[in-house]
Amino acid sequence: NINEFDEKIFYGLIRLYWETRNEIVITDYFEILRSARIAYNGATFKRVTEGLQRLLKTNIEINNIGGLKNGTVNLLTELKIVERDKTSEEDAKNEEVAAKFFRNSKIKRIVMIKLNPIITEELKRIDVENLNILKKLNSKKIYILIQKWFEFNKNIVIEKKFAEIAAFLPFNWSKTSVSRTMKYIMEAFDELKDNDMLRKYENIRVKPNSESIIKFQINEKFFCSGEEDIETKNYNESLRKIIKESSVFLKE
Repeated sequence: NINEFDEKIFYGLIRLYWETRNEIVITDYFEILRSARIAYNGATFKRVTEGLQRLLKTNIEINNIGGLKNGTVNLLTELKIVERDKTSEEDAKNEEVAAKFFRNSKIKRIVMIKLNPIITEELKRIDVENLNILKKLNSKKIYILIQKWFEFNKNIVIEKKFAEIAAFLPFNWSKTSVSRTMKYIMEAFDELKDNDMLRKYENIRVKPNSESIIKFQINEKFFCSGEEDIETKNYNESLRKIIKESSVFLKE
């Protein structure tokens, strides 16, 4: 199973994909860490390698996307790690790889990655730059949910039950966990508001507490209504699957 570090790497790869618009992303570990907003230290390179390998093996359950009714797709379809002193003749002849990616002596290896086009198609409407502003993983997930709701409803004021948000992420919503889960959700909304993605929000408490509602107003600058010139299709229940199946469950 992938962990929180792996998820950050995946978001970083999505960002690199949209920066380059290339079917195959050719990059190095420093660029992956930069895009994933992970600080470099002596142990991170090994963790990146392990994370990429886990992502390659990770399958996501999908419903009704890419012309597929039901099934699974993998996050990455190709992964190749090329070390400077072990390049094949084919790699060595690639001037772009040699000149651009082995650009200095610190670059010991480069990575060639192909993201699954079904996944990138589903995430086309997500502004990865905005996503990477957010530090908390829960905030990133809720940002994706809000984008989905705004796209469908075109309403800048949205009301949702905490229970509905918890089900999408997914968070524990047992009777003994409701207050704690609401706290985690509120912390994510705090970060969204602090970064001006939300103009305001309100926690509407009712009894029982599990029926409480959060009402918020988005800042349209940070979200896409579906009318912009960004291609997308079937942005639906599959997004819930992507979030749910690839997310780290809230630990007790």
